[in-house]
This record gives sequence, structure tokens and C-alpha cells, in this order.
Amino acid sequence: MTKNIVKFFRGALTIVAIGMGILFAIDYIRYQKSPEYQTQKEVEQIKKEYREDPYGGDTPEETLTATSGVIRG
Repeated sequence: MTKNIVKFFRGALTIVAIGMGILFAIDYIRYQKSPEYQTQKEVEQIKKEYREDPYGGDTPEETLTATSGVIRG
């Protein structure tokens, strides 16, 4: 009788664990496709492009000075 109870609880625990894993996976996939996540990724990409910008200076003032110098000749 004790073996049957242990088997039952082990099986129930396995089913609950699998169910929680499936729910976690579904929630993760929904988050990846959410507009908030997509917007966050786009903002990170834009920030990365700004950091790696080969043109201009380190500060906006340096960029403005360099641009105005080029325009003036």
C-alpha cells in the first residue's frame, strides 16, 4: 500500500513539473513576441549603433564642432 501511495505522488509530481515547464515555455515565447520586448530590443540596437558610430566625436559638442567645420570649408 505504501508503494502505491509513493508511486501515485511521484507520478503526480512528474505531471505537475511537466505542466509547469510547458507553462513556463509558453510564457517565455509570448514574452519574446510581445511588443514591449521587441521595442526593448530595437532600443538596445539603436544604442549599440550610437556607441559604435565611427563618425562624430565622443560628445555632441565635438560632433557639432566637426560638422560645422566641414560645412564652413
